[in-house]
Amino acid sequence: MNNILFSRLSFFRNLKDYKFVPKLTQEKQKEIVEKLTSILPNFKLIEANQLDEKTTKFLNKNYLKNSTKTMLLDEKNAVAIYLFNGEHIEICATSFDVGKAYKKIKEISDLLANNISLAYADNYGYLMSDITKIGSGLKLTSEICLPCVVELGKAEQIKQNLKKLGYELTETKLNNVFELSSMCNLGIKEKDIVEDY
Repeated sequence: MNNILFSRLSFFRNLKDYKFVPKLTQEKQKEIVEKLTSILPNFKLIEANQLDEKTTKFLNKNYLKNSTKTMLLDEKNAVAIYLFNGEHIEICATSFDVGKAYKKIKEISDLLANNISLAYADNYGYLMSDITKIGSGLKLTSEICLPCVVELGKAEQIKQNLKKLGYELTETKLNNVFELSSMCNLGIKEKDIVEDY
């Protein structure tokens, strides 16, 4: 689809034996940061108050968010890991190619799963404080330009049809630009969500 402006994939994960973010103490947050930095030495630890102009430009250029208090950033692969922004971990990559972004974050997710215990239940999948993320813990979002849809007045109809398929289409502040997001996680494998998308 050549009207995709960019796609962002995020894997949300929580560590086993740690309370969810709203109840997580500063001491426990520090423990998690130490664990992650030892597993991911190629990532640079950045606190929100340490964001310099160069890093901010890099994040903006790669459609990565810079609105979290703590992040780990791999500038070589354009992958950001946001910490304590709803869940313990959000691994995020952007690309015009959804499969490419998926491969990047899947490698990191697998590396974490092999080195630390994640909050997971066989009958539910990855456990989250946000119930909409329970299961695969994957959020896939694309910004797409749909001028014909707007011109024909079909946006509302398409929104309703996509909702039945497990997707949400919302308008952005830009003319003719919409955000398409996956909504279903429970009982669906990450790879299946990506392929279906």
